[in-house]
Amino acid sequence: MNPFNSNIDFCIRPQNTNLESNLEGLASVLEGDLGTFRAKVLRILTDCAIKLPEKCTVYSTLVGLLNVKNYNFGGEVMIGRPPINFSCITFI
Repeated sequence: MNPFNSNIDFCIRPQNTNLESNLEGLASVLEGDLGTFRAKVLRILTDCAIKLPEKCTVYSTLVGLLNVKNYNFGGEVMIGRPPINFSCITFI
């Protein structure tokens, strides 16, 4: 059994309502899997951002959390295929 699938399912369906805590937990799980499943994580995040644009701020926060320890990850998401419209992000 692929541990990545069970971890992602657990984090996508959180048991509590604390979004910040859930995102940090998901980022931690995904960070551990990036070495093996980087392409899959990128594909899932881009698919989610494309299919659920109303959740753009959630996915951009998750990408930012992953980018903290994986410096190139955010860039890889931004140039991923197909291109993602992150117009909801405000740069300051």
